[in-house]
Amino acid sequence: MVSIVQDENTVDVEIVKREFKDEDIKFLVIANDAKLWEVVSFVPLLSSVYSTRENEITFYAHAKGVSRKGGHWFDELTNEFVMASVKCWRNYMYQYCLSDMGNIDSVLKQYACCGCFRYLGPSDLIKNWFFASSFFWFNNEKLFSKLNWPHVQQYAYGVEGYLGKKFELNESYCVLGNDYSNQKQYGQYQSQRGHNDLYCLSEKEWQDFIKEDRLKLML
Repeated sequence: MVSIVQDENTVDVEIVKREFKDEDIKFLVIANDAKLWEVVSFVPLLSSVYSTRENEITFYAHAKGVSRKGGHWFDELTNEFVMASVKCWRNYMYQYCLSDMGNIDSVLKQYACCGCFRYLGPSDLIKNWFFASSFFWFNNEKLFSKLNWPHVQQYAYGVEGYLGKKFELNESYCVLGNDYSNQKQYGQYQSQRGHNDLYCLSEKEWQDFIKEDRLKLML
């Protein structure tokens, strides 16, 4: 299931559909809301995969890096630098969420959810733990058995903070970059929030970040 949001600034929906080249995909087309970001389509997407079977799991991701138009603290950086970092971030999340399905399946038999770059929280925008950038898996039975599963905070970071509102930290598992904000500082820029931001890593710094994270798992 793929949601496509539309407004006067977005690419025509048929152009987006053609990029997927898969007749089995179902599309949800919905009006964009610049203030709500992914929240606007999140509950309809969840509803489309609703199931309380304990052996079913669901992956969620979004089109990261397609909406940057300025107005952010890192505008001092070149757009090319930021987008290169975003692409590395996105690609690593897809890699570690989707490349070892045996591991994901095993993890979700024990945990309610898993994902990348778990922030132990709170942050200035999200008051609970979360997976930074919202690439995550969840166990359908563990989520949809909760009566409040359709409740999502109605602000831009509602999806990012969603799982942390439904599950305790010890019910989550991180496949890459656990407690990433407390890892060694990388990058030539530092965010105003007081920690190195994932938008600001060069390709080499991303490689070092991943290498250090993998080494920690081996200790």
